[in-house]
Amino acid sequence: VNQTRMVALRVREQLLPQREFTPLITACLQMNQTQANTQITRLSQMDSTELPAQMVAKVNRQLAAVSDHLAELAHTIETVIAQTTHEGGGSGDSAAHSDDCHVQATPKDLS
Repeated sequence: VNQTRMVALRVREQLLPQREFTPLITACLQMNQTQANTQITRLSQMDSTELPAQMVAKVNRQLAAVSDHLAELAHTIETVIAQTTHEGGGSGDSAAHSDDCHVQATPKDLS
């Protein structure tokens, strides 16, 4: 996982000044999503009472943060696509739908 992150960071540094999207960054994201989803599935099958409370809280905080970042990314991509394709009226409905689907963690969930 660390190697994948390093590759993604290097690619990002190289591409920041460019005005094009790259399949490599998308592939890194998809690979990291797959790995995270696999571990989330494994974690959800465990009895969380067997884990230290601090570790559960840490994972919950990270899951909430990543969820927020993914929601922001989805909204940004949706906005870019809407602006590029000039779908002004239709994008508002989609963006509202995206916001409705995003669940933010409450402080109680993170403790």
